[in-house]
Amino acid sequence: MSNLFFCSSKRASVITDGYGLNQNRSRKIWILSLIFLATMVTLLTRLAHLQLVQGAYYRQLADANRYFRQVIPAERGVLLDRYHQLLVHNKKIYFQNKSDDLYPEKSRIDHQRAMELMTEESWRVTYELRRQYLYPQELAHVLGYLAPVEAHELINNRQLKVRDWVGKLGLEQTLDQVLRGQDGYQIFEIDTFGKKQRLINELEAQSGHDIYTSLDPYLSRVAYQALGEMVGAVVVLDADTGQILSLISTPSFNSNDLGESVLDEAREVARQLAVRQYFQDERKPFFNRAIGGVYPPGSVFKMVTSIAGLEVDALDEHKTVLDEGILRVNEYEYANWLYTAQGATDGEIALVRAIARSNDIYFYKAAEWIGPTNLARQARELGFGELTGVELSGEAKGLVPDPAWKEEVIGERWFLGNTYHFGIGQGDIAVTPIQVAQMVQALTKKGELCQPRLVVDDGKNAWSQKNCRNLG
Repeated sequence: MSNLFFCSSKRASVITDGYGLNQNRSRKIWILSLIFLATMVTLLTRLAHLQLVQGAYYRQLADANRYFRQVIPAERGVLLDRYHQLLVHNKKIYFQNKSDDLYPEKSRIDHQRAMELMTEESWRVTYELRRQYLYPQELAHVLGYLAPVEAHELINNRQLKVRDWVGKLGLEQTLDQVLRGQDGYQIFEIDTFGKKQRLINELEAQSGHDIYTSLDPYLSRVAYQALGEMVGAVVVLDADTGQILSLISTPSFNSNDLGESVLDEAREVARQLAVRQYFQDERKPFFNRAIGGVYPPGSVFKMVTSIAGLEVDALDEHKTVLDEGILRVNEYEYANWLYTAQGATDGEIALVRAIARSNDIYFYKAAEWIGPTNLARQARELGFGELTGVELSGEAKGLVPDPAWKEEVIGERWFLGNTYHFGIGQGDIAVTPIQVAQMVQALTKKGELCQPRLVVDDGKNAWSQKNCRNLG
């Protein structure tokens, strides 16, 4: 009986354990089903998102892999002189493609080899345009040059591309957008190997605008040769209009040296050496002294002193000053240049002869009678201390001092000696060569001050022949 009971109990235990195993198995299947269902829902949701929401984006990517967009560079506009003759033209630089890949390796070839290949396998020949300047030293500062685009320029102008060349200095820089034009393109369908199959679409490039300037290259060449090895500048204006006939700065550089490399090895070595010397030259050949250099004007400023004296009735043509060689004020002495150089004097001297003789003693006293504030006001009316507005970058304003300026900037009061120096264009006054040219132009036109200008026609519209104001 006891054995029977024992067996029955054991059987009941086995049945109970089997039921528990079935429950565990069902639970696991249920959990796995939930995981599978969640996975399927996630996949279906992602698929729907890709198809419905991002479908257009991925179709665009697929199309991008099927099509190739090839840029057609726009031809840069040219610069012409006042006689409508070229100052610069575009020169083709030829390359030979090593294959018909989308981005083939290239090698530089000369014009003759390019023409030979064009008759056989034209697809192997491509070209880029570079500048050739006809007056590369005389007009280097006013025209400028081209160079590969830099990183900061790409950031500031999203229209530029990595392979672009942009204007540096001169009109090439300030009118870069006008000269540049609008690139075109060709869209090709390509196969899985990246080979062009057929032309799908095309937009022609639009050339940049040509710029007509007021420059006289022949006069500029004479001025450049006259300066020679000197450090200096020449500015020549048309007195009637203010148009710039010549704007020269020396030392200069050869703008053609800063373009594309040349095939001839010896010439290329010489070009690289010249460029290296430009950047190492302590005289700063890239600096445009005609508009950016500031200097004491010297005796040319005596004309400003004369006008100021007549305006405030401090001078007239009969009022005289006795030139004894030296003007003494307490322990200070102010000499005339003639006395310093030759020990001579001009004696009693009036305005007209004082201008002709550039007599310092006369203009010391004239400045004293006029006063520094009146003298500074007249200088500013004639354009000193202000930008002329010429179409070039790097122009300096210069400085016209007066008692208020000296007190504020230097922390000193104005002395009579400051007035004497001011009256003869020395001391703290600093002007640019183009400001001096503008002042002389205004005197020539009897008080009509004209803005110095280089551009006559920018290709979009002819500019006014002059921009002048009457000083009254």
